[in-house]
Amino acid sequence: MFPRGDSYLDITNAHTGERSALRFMKDGRADRRALRQLDWLFRDWRDGEDPSMDHRIYWGMSALSDAVRRQGHSGQIILLSGFRTPQTTRLLQSRGAGASSNSYHMKRRAADIQFEGIPTDDVADLAQWLQIGGVGRYHGSNFTHIDTGPVRTWRG
Repeated sequence: MFPRGDSYLDITNAHTGERSALRFMKDGRADRRALRQLDWLFRDWRDGEDPSMDHRIYWGMSALSDAVRRQGHSGQIILLSGFRTPQTTRLLQSRGAGASSNSYHMKRRAADIQFEGIPTDDVADLAQWLQIGGVGRYHGSNFTHIDTGPVRTWRG
């Protein structure tokens, strides 16, 4: 069962350049085709493994997008990372990227995102207010991590 609300998302994958602008709900029902398109966009681009994401992450992102649109922004999301395989996680760890061995990215429940023109702290504050789940602030890399795990916050 999906909650009510605007299910519109406009997302660009920063690594592949692919963009999807769609609603993943139609007439109160999940649009399976739109969800599959989002899942493909969220794949680990390094190996192309196609995840079945926790669709609550899409609801969280659509709520964020709706809130920033109400503030006069486009609401377009730049996706830096969605699903990550264990191999990609190990690669990032070997490069000192700080990827967790128990990452919600590997559980298909996380996204690292940006909204152009909106500071990381503002995105994170909004995500915390919405109680999406976990919210991480990564100022050095200029992105916000959100996941559908327990409500918690950290700085990376």
